[in-house]
Amino acid sequence: MYHFLASNCGGVYEEGTGTITSPGYPNAYANNLDCVWLLHRSVEYPDFIFTDFNTEDYYDLVKITAGR
Repeated sequence: MYHFLASNCGGVYEEGTGTITSPGYPNAYANNLDCVWLLHRSVEYPDFIFTDFNTEDYYDLVKITAGR
């Protein structure tokens, strides 16, 4: 199991299970933070489970896309 603390807020996540958090979690994240994670999975439809999720309305978003 991998546990990624996004101190630099982004990176590459390889096979396996784990957790990705924002910098300073569970405290609030900084303004103008742009985190990009590249997830490599061998399965076509991976599972994503959000256990604690909070963004600022009208400003922040999470986007999951598939690419090859």
